[in-house]
Formats: sequence, C-alpha cells, structure tokens
Amino acid sequence: MGAIMARQQPRALSKNNLVCEAAPGAGNPGSVAGLLRDSEPGVTNQTLASDWTSISRALEEIKDATVATVTNVTAYLPKILNGIDHLTNGLGQVNRMVAEFASGAINGHNEGPTHYTTTFFAKQAVKDGLRDKLSARTVQKWLREGRLRGEKIDPEDPQSEWRIPAEEYLAFKRSGGLTPPKHEG
Repeated sequence: MGAIMARQQPRALSKNNLVCEAAPGAGNPGSVAGLLRDSEPGVTNQTLASDWTSISRALEEIKDATVATVTNVTAYLPKILNGIDHLTNGLGQVNRMVAEFASGAINGHNEGPTHYTTTFFAKQAVKDGLRDKLSARTVQKWLREGRLRGEKIDPEDPQSEWRIPAEEYLAFKRSGGLTPPKHEG
C-alpha cells in the first residue's frame, strides 16, 4: 500500500468515519514522501496515482463526515437560542434589581445620616482623611460665612446647634476637604 492508509474505525462511525495514520514505510523510498523526494527507479506512476486516489477518497469521506457534523450542530441551534433567551431574561431581571437598589440608595434608604452637627462633621472629615484636624468651631465659622449650607435647630437661640445636610458633607468630601468657597445667595 501507499504511505497513507485509510481504515474504518468501528466505534467512531457516527462521528468520524475514518482515521488516517502514517504507514510504517513513510519516509522510505517506496512511500509517497519517498516517491516525491527520490523518484526511485522501479516505482511507476500507476503506484503514485493509486496512492493519490486513496487519499482523495479518504478526503471525500472526511468532508462528508464534516457535513454530517455541521448538520448535527445545526439541530441544536434552537436549544442554544432558547438558552440565550433565558440568559437575556435573567440579565434583565438582575438589571432591574440593581436599578431598584441604586434608586433606594439615592432616595435616602441608605444607612448614612441625613444631617450632621458641627462636631460630627469635623470628626467625620478627620476620620475620612480629608483633613489632619478640623474643629467644630471652624465648621461653625464656615456656616456663618456661608461656605457651608446649614441651619440652626432653633434660629432664635444663639447657642443652638447647627444642622448640616448630608449633601453638604458629600460635596466637602468630593472637594477633597478643601475650604469650601462662599455660596452666593
């Protein structure tokens, strides 16, 4: 026989109809590779033609097996598409849940304070690393100067504690702890 032999593999008929392997004489003067390399005397074109015919038949059978495999894969496409639809629906549900969570956090359903006292504002700024030190008196000064927005709990009492909205602290935090500019109005 030639350098490449085709044989049926009984267990794998449904998937691959053939297995090609190198013959023991591959690389020898009588093999196809040897024929192409050496053109040894005594080997006729008929031998070379029969080897190529065997190879051609083997390639046709492989092509047919590939077509059958593609046909089998396309049979699973509806199941694959159905699975993609289920994933898309699941991702949509997750997206809605994340949006609900985010809107709840934005609308005040979080655990943070809604207002700060001057003392808490100063301590929180130091704790968050915005300033090395910050006193309640400095925060009160910023409130009087209009650098921070806030209101007294009892506007008639000069000793009354200030209430600073949480949004003011967040703005102070976003600025990196810089002295706030004066607000207009």
